[in-house]
Amino acid sequence: AVKALNVRGTRVTALFWGIMPYMAWEMIVSLQGYSPIVSYLKLILFFCIFLAVMGVANEIIASLSANVRILRSAVLAPIALMIIGSVALIPFPSLSLMVEKLSLEAMLSGEAVSLFCGMCAHSQAMGPMSGILATFVLADLVFSVRKWDPFYLLMLACCPLIAWKTSSRTGMGTLIVGTGIVIFFFLNSHGGSRKWRTNVLSVLLLLVTFGVVALMTVPKLRERASEFAVKTAERQERTDVSVEKMFSSRQNKIDTAWYNFKKKPLLGNGFQVAASMATEKRSGW
Repeated sequence: AVKALNVRGTRVTALFWGIMPYMAWEMIVSLQGYSPIVSYLKLILFFCIFLAVMGVANEIIASLSANVRILRSAVLAPIALMIIGSVALIPFPSLSLMVEKLSLEAMLSGEAVSLFCGMCAHSQAMGPMSGILATFVLADLVFSVRKWDPFYLLMLACCPLIAWKTSSRTGMGTLIVGTGIVIFFFLNSHGGSRKWRTNVLSVLLLLVTFGVVALMTVPKLRERASEFAVKTAERQERTDVSVEKMFSSRQNKIDTAWYNFKKKPLLGNGFQVAASMATEKRSGW
């Protein structure tokens, strides 16, 4: 907490403190939620992680002797393990797929079409993680490294594959939106040479053009993209892509969330808890 509140680094990290009014509100309203003990344990976990990340960021920003190469290597090591390790596990289903009973039931019911979780414990964690890490690696590449480093390109090539394998629309959306935001800020930044900026933009336009042409001209690829968008397996009846179809696999959760919201539109039901937790009984701490 002391390091996180270090004023020398707050100019760069100040924006992230904007989440605190929301977290303070959650600390109050969680008292009347489904499971206050679960909410407060998760709030404690959030604050520990948040303060740790902010503390490290402030220390590095304020440091005059930080070795950027060593720092980058330390950050890239777990990222590479997560990204490249997940791709390396694809040939080994017993290690890379979820085998829990609930996961298999979800797949058989059509709610899930992939059980690939890579280096994570759940496909719903692996998918968004691929989009987040791709955004981070791309930002480091275009803003800091400023050259086509093969190791960075390898990780960036792996991330869309991981998002596709997990059938995570959230992960793929995060990857696409994150890439767009990075490129937007990069093109509007004042640092870096004009040649590097033009180079990045040319490569991006080439990839987008190639992807659009491939989707339009290759029927099999277009079918797979439709299946990914509406979360249907190959064995199921083919259907057109629409907003209704895309949300159909989550409609039950949407309806439940809307019902709970209408009951308590202001106070909510607690931080990171579900209705099923309200009936859980525990014998002790």
